[in-house]
Amino acid sequence: MQPGSLVGFGVVFVVIAWTLSLLSILALRTGRDWLRQLGPAAERRAVELAAIIPVVLGGVLVTILLARSGLGADHCQEHHHEAHFCLMHGGPWSERIWAVALVVLASVITLARSVVLCMTVIRRRRTIARLRKVSHHADGIRWLDSPDAVCFVSGFRHPEIFVSSGAWDVLDDDERAAMLAHEHAHIRHRDIARRFAVDMLLCVGAPLASVIRKLWDSATERLCDARAAAETGDGESVASAMVKVCRLGARPQASAASFPPSGHAVEERVQAVLEDRSTGDRASRILLIVSAATVLSTVLVAAAYATTIHDMLEAILG
Repeated sequence: MQPGSLVGFGVVFVVIAWTLSLLSILALRTGRDWLRQLGPAAERRAVELAAIIPVVLGGVLVTILLARSGLGADHCQEHHHEAHFCLMHGGPWSERIWAVALVVLASVITLARSVVLCMTVIRRRRTIARLRKVSHHADGIRWLDSPDAVCFVSGFRHPEIFVSSGAWDVLDDDERAAMLAHEHAHIRHRDIARRFAVDMLLCVGAPLASVIRKLWDSATERLCDARAAAETGDGESVASAMVKVCRLGARPQASAASFPPSGHAVEERVQAVLEDRSTGDRASRILLIVSAATVLSTVLVAAAYATTIHDMLEAILG
């Protein structure tokens, strides 16, 4: 095997994954109003698929090309003018400056994102450890004596709800129930783990992939607001609780699943929960089934026409 041949396979992955990632972002932005009509569950599902599918298809295509290189017939001697997607004859890829630069750029971006993600997780774990020490546990909740607007869920395996006295004291009983119902919705759907999975996938996405993370956060919070309204039967209490807690100001950013919205998101979330629209669970399931069937069909077609795809990619990129 020639080590330089790995550059060619890296180029294929980056081109496919980044192109599909950018197209997914464009589709999400273009169809945002339509997704909003379907409901936050469907909107979140679409965002998750936009993070997953580019990486999966890029990886599958590279795997198919690698398998063909190892098991297929050797045709490289027939085409001397191309850089081959071949483990034995793909060395010339390392001589193409643009290909090496693209792979290095993608590797640096992925590494930088991974480091930032790891540092964020470590920082949050330290914050949670500090808050756990100064909190007391009662009724399944960790209570903090603080005037800040603190109400969030933290933890992968055993999620815990943290609530500050400042957030609790400004609410009436119905609003307190609404706030806790929102956080319990995060726990039921394992949103901390799902957010981390999305973040890991976005490490290898296109440079503008951070847009997907923001869309996921927005859809998830509106979905939990809707779940809380359905559980308590009182969307107005969910809305008023958000407004009251938000007025308390800054709070520790210890979790991605925090009830108090940032200032610019208050109006959006309040309007969404008061409209009392469908959560979009059925549309979410349909999106998942259709996407899974599309990806499976694409993989089967790529496997069946591996030689054609191989030759086409060599002609375009090689």
